[in-house]
Amino acid sequence: MRLVLLLFLSSLFLFAELTTVKIGVLAKRGESITHTRWDATAEYLSKQIEGHHFEIIALGFDAMKQSVAKGDIDFVLTNSVYYVDLEYHYGISRIATLINRDHGSMELTRFGGVLFTQADNETIHELADIKGKRFAAVDPLSFGGWIMAQYELQKIDIYDEDLQLTFYGSHDKVVQAVIDGEADIGTVRSDTLERMLEEDQISMDRFRIIDQRPQRDFPYISSTTLYPEWPFSKLPHTSRLLANDVLTTLLTMPKESRAANDAHIAGWTIPLDYNSVHQVLKELKLSPYDQPDKITLTEFYHTYKTQLWALGVLFITTIVIIIYVLRLNSTISSLNINLERRVKERTRKVEELLEEEKEHSELVDAILNSQKNIVLLSDGIILLRANQAILDISGFDSLGALTTAHRCICELFLKEDGYIYDFKDKNWLEYIMEHPELEHKAKMNDQRSGQVRVYLIKSASFAIEHHDLFIITLTDISELESAYRLISDRAVKDELTGIYNRRKLHEVIDLEFNRAHHNGSTFSIVMFDIDDFKLINDTYGHAAGDYVLKSISKIVSAHIRHSDTLARWGGEEFMILTPIMDLKNAYEKAEKLRILIALYPFEKVGQITCSFGVAEYHEGLEKHALLKTVDSRLYKAKESGKNKVVAE
Repeated sequence: MRLVLLLFLSSLFLFAELTTVKIGVLAKRGESITHTRWDATAEYLSKQIEGHHFEIIALGFDAMKQSVAKGDIDFVLTNSVYYVDLEYHYGISRIATLINRDHGSMELTRFGGVLFTQADNETIHELADIKGKRFAAVDPLSFGGWIMAQYELQKIDIYDEDLQLTFYGSHDKVVQAVIDGEADIGTVRSDTLERMLEEDQISMDRFRIIDQRPQRDFPYISSTTLYPEWPFSKLPHTSRLLANDVLTTLLTMPKESRAANDAHIAGWTIPLDYNSVHQVLKELKLSPYDQPDKITLTEFYHTYKTQLWALGVLFITTIVIIIYVLRLNSTISSLNINLERRVKERTRKVEELLEEEKEHSELVDAILNSQKNIVLLSDGIILLRANQAILDISGFDSLGALTTAHRCICELFLKEDGYIYDFKDKNWLEYIMEHPELEHKAKMNDQRSGQVRVYLIKSASFAIEHHDLFIITLTDISELESAYRLISDRAVKDELTGIYNRRKLHEVIDLEFNRAHHNGSTFSIVMFDIDDFKLINDTYGHAAGDYVLKSISKIVSAHIRHSDTLARWGGEEFMILTPIMDLKNAYEKAEKLRILIALYPFEKVGQITCSFGVAEYHEGLEKHALLKTVDSRLYKAKESGKNKVVAE
């Protein structure tokens, strides 16, 4: 009895030690379906992250906003538009983006909206026919269930007041409203009809799709442009360490896990760019872009700077004229006295104006220097103003010294692919402004610490007196960049050898198949296996086996092209993908590697040999067939005596 009581108290103690972590999920199809889809994800996180118990909270739009405002939840999974609104008002930040999947194996990071009516409705055949009709939507804040459709309708001058608009609260209820004849037309997220068909809730032949748009590499019906999938976000109060653990766990979630299957997803990826979502909200003037613009004191100064200077010159000119007139009329004492009084008054006003202008300039500098980010003001070529932050990192005492040493701030950027630098042949700032959809980053040497820092660059333009000016901000994201690179490497690289893993190689093979299909190019794959590897482990121990695996990885990596991809396929098996290489050259490459490995002096274990199989892609060949071919040729090399290359 005492033992049972002790075990019971111990279990209570262990349970009490767990920290409850609440994940607020937007219940787009109702609370029950939300828990059916996402409870397994909470269980998965609870098992993978020690000391924490994760719980799914199904929330409607209003309830989610209240929960975020009060800090009742720790993470948020919601649609892309609602994320932008919550980010602006409450400071949530995305850490991952959902990878959706269709009924097959296609992985999707975008979604759209679909507009549909009953198949026998003869009054609606195109978007223009919707005007004046009964329109069913999910919620004013539902991206796929209303806002995408609203954006497309406003392009043809159909607005909310032109519709008999009703919000039903969930995607399933919108579909049912059209089926029951309560609405003439409805709009839902692009995969809703297919999910309901899979669940035997509807029959697709009952509907007609309005303005259907075939989308490349997108299997679902859509009537709109495609936008980035739902982001997984953390609240400001949520620990950064916990957020990193959650991100790492989500990125490494197996595709066939119960969590992924219940949610109908293929996993998670690092956060996507949501600029296209911001653009829709700006066009529709929806939150957070529904507030009128406010003119700051700095903007007032820059707007009327020319007029202020002109007024100062006018005052000074007036003083000169008055003094001249006073000298000419020195004999008229009464006029002289009057003019003297006027001169003093004018002088006082000019001095006040000059002092005010000086205060404006000091205020601009104070505002710029209050920012931790680097803030620059440029006309596109010349650096006009900057805050202290750029001087600190560059090591210059003043802006004048910086602009004297460098014709462009971009000369401080380190040249590296994937980052902005001094292009020489084109203007870097114009490139940023022309590609707002991209994430622009630059690297600079910090003269204070000697370290390389990574900065995220944002730019906005405005015009004063027909002159275009640019405000550029550089935000230090060095720690975030390092964290993402570490997480990304862990997700795609083999922990022992440091080369790519099987998951990453599948991605590369899929990309190469796609390129070969569109360009008519060819490629080959080489699969090789360490001969008698089990004997090495049994004779010399697993540490020796690990040494052999790492050594062979280094040998092969040093003797393949930069464009080739080497991965550990599993155990002692490796795979090399060689783009734009036919079977003959791939065979020669494999033979060279076989000889290099056989001649290499491995410490303690002596000579090691490998067997190779080689196969070439040709038009019409599918991925599984190519992998089966190269595997059978490797098996043939092993069966025929090992330490061989077989290519037919």
